[in-house]
Amino acid sequence: MAVAAGGQDVSGADKMRVLYDGKCPICVFEINWLESKSKKMEGGGDHMAFVDVAAEGGYDPDANGGVSYEDAMRVMTVVRPDGTVSKGMGAFEDMYAAVGMGWVFAFLKYKSLRTAFDSLYDFWARFRLPVTGRGSLEAHLEARECDRDACKARREIDPASARGERVQEGRFLRGQEGDDVILDMWCLG
Repeated sequence: MAVAAGGQDVSGADKMRVLYDGKCPICVFEINWLESKSKKMEGGGDHMAFVDVAAEGGYDPDANGGVSYEDAMRVMTVVRPDGTVSKGMGAFEDMYAAVGMGWVFAFLKYKSLRTAFDSLYDFWARFRLPVTGRGSLEAHLEARECDRDACKARREIDPASARGERVQEGRFLRGQEGDDVILDMWCLG
């Protein structure tokens, strides 16, 4: 198995690339399980590359079928060896088939079950970040942009706000009465 931090390792274009959020404990649990299954297969897992889109080194969409960071964070995504992309339940079908367990998702061939499970997965994907204690996807994406210096701003706030009164974006700041406070604030609108 090849674990590529952000997809920088592009060796082995014949591998299925599984894009996952390495900061999501549930995602990591499943990826570790799939990795263990993959290693037991002929070739020792050389047919799959697991790409942590949340890796510190950054994520490279070009090395991963053109799938944006936002899309990879939104739903489970697989880039097949032929370059086609599967998402959501389709990605799970591909991953499990690749480790010899395609039968787990065989029920999805029935349209009514497929529709129901696609809806369930979409619901889960929408709330995955809040359930794992990381806020909404929108807030996560905004913070990521801020971390990339896209909206770093130095703001001056008045001492009343610094005492703990609500500030524009909903954060609370603490300070002592009479302080002149200048803070580095990120992504204030």
